[in-house]
Amino acid sequence: MLNMVMPAPALPSSRWTWQEALKRSIRLQRCRRVWKMERHSAELAMAVSRAVWAAGAFLFAILSVSAVLPDDYRVDQVSVLERGIFQASSRSLSIAESSFGSVASVRDPALVQSTATIPARKSLRFGLRYIVIGAPAGAPVDVQLVTRFPEAGLLDPAAGVRHYKSEYTIRSAIGAPAYREFMFDHPWEIVAGEWVFEFWQGGRKIGSQKFCVLNAESAHHQADPLQSTNCGLGGESSIRGRRQLVQGAGHVFLHVR
Repeated sequence: MLNMVMPAPALPSSRWTWQEALKRSIRLQRCRRVWKMERHSAELAMAVSRAVWAAGAFLFAILSVSAVLPDDYRVDQVSVLERGIFQASSRSLSIAESSFGSVASVRDPALVQSTATIPARKSLRFGLRYIVIGAPAGAPVDVQLVTRFPEAGLLDPAAGVRHYKSEYTIRSAIGAPAYREFMFDHPWEIVAGEWVFEFWQGGRKIGSQKFCVLNAESAHHQADPLQSTNCGLGGESSIRGRRQLVQGAGHVFLHVR
């Protein structure tokens, strides 16, 4: 039997192994740099794309609103349909934030007494139902609602802040019945004097309604020494003969803390 010893394969020298490792390290570093550059370029391109998309969406929204509004679009004034003491059901849904507090919606507001003279009583609701007069009917309109408190203001004893007005903006529709009110939630809100509900649109006042809150419970509330009864209902907004309740869907709002 023949025995044969196969020669072992030649091993590379240690010098060749070191050179090969160096080359691989250099190639790996180059690949990493290229990968980082490509990743940075991709992120930059994505950021630019997002910015362009956002700008395009904003421009599209502006153009869309302009395109929706017809040439005869106009807002003339706010017409008060009913004003006085109301009953309604409160809802916990907050729809806006005013300078005075949260604005929540109410449901099923019903006029209890048509009057501009309001007794100062806790949990009492007073306000008005109105429509925005203009053209065309149903067109959207942003209306700023401002409630001006009596001259002494409303002093929040917990926060130590005196409020002189409340304001927020809502989206309404021309010709659609809407409702706004104020509810006396806390004793310090029951301030006798002249309360004015104003409507502003495009920097101009398009309507207002004055109420005189009579000094009742507020006379016994000594936390705010500046309270006084001072009502001047001259120039009060008229109801313009609209004594009937206008049926239809509209914006219903409640101004609460």
